[in-house]
Amino acid sequence: MRWLMGLAVLLLFAQPVGATEQELELSVNGRTTLATLRAPTLMGQDTPLVVMTHGTLAHKDMEVIQGVARALEQRGIASLAHTLSLGLDHRKGMYDCAVRHDYVTDDAVSEIGAWVAKAKSMSRFVFTFGHSRGGNQVARYLAASESSAAAGAVLLAPATAKVEVDLRAAYAQTYGKPLEPLLEKAIKAVAAGRGGEWMDAPGFIYCRNAVVTARAFKSFYSPDAGEDTAALVARTKLPVLVLAATKDTVVPDVAVSFAPLADSSGGRVQLDRIEGADHFFRDLFAEDVADRIAEFIKQITIGGTMRRRSMLRVSLAGLFGVLAVREAAAATEAPVRQRVVYHLADSDRVVFVLGNLQNHVDGVGGPGKADIRLVVHGPALRAFHALAADDHTVAMMKKLIDAGVGFDACANTMKAQGVKLDDLTPGFVVAEKGGVVRLAELQQQGYAYLRP
Repeated sequence: MRWLMGLAVLLLFAQPVGATEQELELSVNGRTTLATLRAPTLMGQDTPLVVMTHGTLAHKDMEVIQGVARALEQRGIASLAHTLSLGLDHRKGMYDCAVRHDYVTDDAVSEIGAWVAKAKSMSRFVFTFGHSRGGNQVARYLAASESSAAAGAVLLAPATAKVEVDLRAAYAQTYGKPLEPLLEKAIKAVAAGRGGEWMDAPGFIYCRNAVVTARAFKSFYSPDAGEDTAALVARTKLPVLVLAATKDTVVPDVAVSFAPLADSSGGRVQLDRIEGADHFFRDLFAEDVADRIAEFIKQITIGGTMRRRSMLRVSLAGLFGVLAVREAAAATEAPVRQRVVYHLADSDRVVFVLGNLQNHVDGVGGPGKADIRLVVHGPALRAFHALAADDHTVAMMKKLIDAGVGFDACANTMKAQGVKLDDLTPGFVVAEKGGVVRLAELQQQGYAYLRP
């Protein structure tokens, strides 16, 4: 029975056969807010669902949100990415700086709570996710909720107290006028009951020459204990995963800010670093993020603290259904040629992955028996710089190329590392649109995705 349970768990988190995408609306505080639900085709109550909150003045269709959501979908995890209203009805896209600003921090907290409640009607296992300032807003929501419906939270490069302090200190340099007189005016207006009074400000958040209400200006620029995201997380009881980017120049102190809490929390707060990623986790770094989130969710939903009996019943039902479908398909379909794309990002796994590729070639009967490609990006590409590559790596790659394996180098990574195609070991082609686009294109062409 134990082996059957294990197989059910593997199938539960395997890449889904298909997926659905649905646009949703939800009325919160008199405004209609928008969201996109991405879910495996066979989504049920036991499918994990991640409620995703974007960063400053952004929206649900930002590259980092979409990239992580789609990567989670491939791992059998649903997502609900919503756009904060920021005081507007049916808001779409980036906030238009020409529009007046009238919203406060607590607006985001209530909207996150509303979407979490909506998500709870779809799944037993709801997780909150926030990127950048959205990470701080998620932490505020958790700290304000005595009994959150969420099972855990993921904070991706969350804003920290130091970042907010630095933004206030740089106001005069950025906008040409000191912050203090404007903030004092806003605070007095709010105290006098005139929080809705409009102010002309040389700058508000990232918008120049903004028209903003006193309450909005005060909410954003007044020193606030809630700006300390790590302190907010310390007040919660939920499991929290914090992901820091090692090349983040927007919030560079995420790891420093959260390390003491992670070390003292007994494992409740986990801190992980994504090597080579910047604040927006471009290219295939979204895959790295999704890997960490999937493992975090597994720990919570399968680690023994929740739903063993329920999970077994549902998983077995799904297992037998999948097996029945596969058995029927096997009886009617002829064997098809394998098409597989491997992806490699970590420099310490280069030889291991090349070895996997060779084992794959040998396992299907030798050269020419399958269509296999390797997409390389991030730190791993340095192992293929012609001047730095060791003889063993070059020899393994040449053998694979001779066996028909294709090698794609991410154009974005090449640019970042200052190399051209001639600077790489022979055999690469350039993924001109980037590694993540190449990976998606190959999967659309029927390639199975593998990341050893």
